[in-house]
Amino acid sequence: MFCTNCGKEISPRAEYCPHCGFHPKKHRNFCANCGVTTTEAQELCLQCGCLLGQSGTARVESSTALQPWVAALLSFFINGLGQIILGQVHKGVAMLFGALIFGGITGGIGIPIYAICVSLDAYLIAKKINEGQAVGRWEFF
Repeated sequence: MFCTNCGKEISPRAEYCPHCGFHPKKHRNFCANCGVTTTEAQELCLQCGCLLGQSGTARVESSTALQPWVAALLSFFINGLGQIILGQVHKGVAMLFGALIFGGITGGIGIPIYAICVSLDAYLIAKKINEGQAVGRWEFF
């Protein structure tokens, strides 16, 4: 992650930038994902393509804000649905077809384990999105 005030690389957990002392998510001088210079009017980073949130953080475009536990629950019962709602449509559809294939190969025995993994992924991706972190279309966990 990069400080959105001075553009220097910092820890994603930093509350304040150790280089300039500003809160890294309250300014829009630099992209938080790649560190390139931005302007206040920009909504998209021209270097990495991430959307710049109002707080200056890079984020993935999602149709709706979703609580992580809701995304996990949706993906547990319909594998990939949480990912689809979070904006990772291709990944969610691939997970749905993966469940069908994996279920067919294992005679349905492996589906609970697969569902737990898919749910965990949806939970962690929703958590990243809600924290304003950049998430790729095929990013896992």
